[in-house]
Amino acid sequence: MRPFSAVPSTLFALTLLATLPCTPICATAAPPIPKMTVNVELPKDPALASYLKGQQKLAEEWYPKIIKILGAEGQELPTSFTMHMDDEMKVPAAAGGDVIGYGTEYISKHLDDTGVIVHELTHVVQSYPRQKQPGVNAGWLVEGIADYVRWFNFEPKAARPHPKADKAHARDSYRVTGAFLDWAKRKYNPDLIKKLNASLHAGDYTDGIWKTLTGHDLDSLDTEWRATLPLGAPKPE
Repeated sequence: MRPFSAVPSTLFALTLLATLPCTPICATAAPPIPKMTVNVELPKDPALASYLKGQQKLAEEWYPKIIKILGAEGQELPTSFTMHMDDEMKVPAAAGGDVIGYGTEYISKHLDDTGVIVHELTHVVQSYPRQKQPGVNAGWLVEGIADYVRWFNFEPKAARPHPKADKAHARDSYRVTGAFLDWAKRKYNPDLIKKLNASLHAGDYTDGIWKTLTGHDLDSLDTEWRATLPLGAPKPE
């Protein structure tokens, strides 16, 4: 019998290492999610000031959640932005660069519309470049993803949009596209939102990606999805 001491030490070490369980060092550590610093320019109106303070709190809470929903860990992400009221703005809110502006007129009448920040903060995380392929218009999808995050992750289930088959199409943007994305994600690919975000972030989005991610082209998916929707109310005679 060969003495134990005759086994080469390097061979023994490699054999022993192969039998040991993998420790956390073997796994790739998830990229850290940066903390968002939210600056607020408070208006004199106490109701609007209170609204923005609430939006500030939600932004700090939802920033890491949105990053995870989009699978944006590891991307170069903003770490601060400023929110303020805008007396000239005709829409509820808009994000541009490191600023989120709120339409004073709209917010004054809709102080209970707290989900505004989730949609706009999703745009802050998105920060997509112009797509490389000439002629590609992904605006409908950008807004659809933002509304998917809002209406299917933040808002209560009862408040979710319910598109009608005779009026809705996948490319309709905002809530309608958000509802389409939720359906396609649940039916065909649980990583759909993350994959779409990665493609848009890389600037290489084309409609052909739907075939890759779901096995069906976008028009076919649109037709299939619309077949699941209820019809609108009949027109009065």
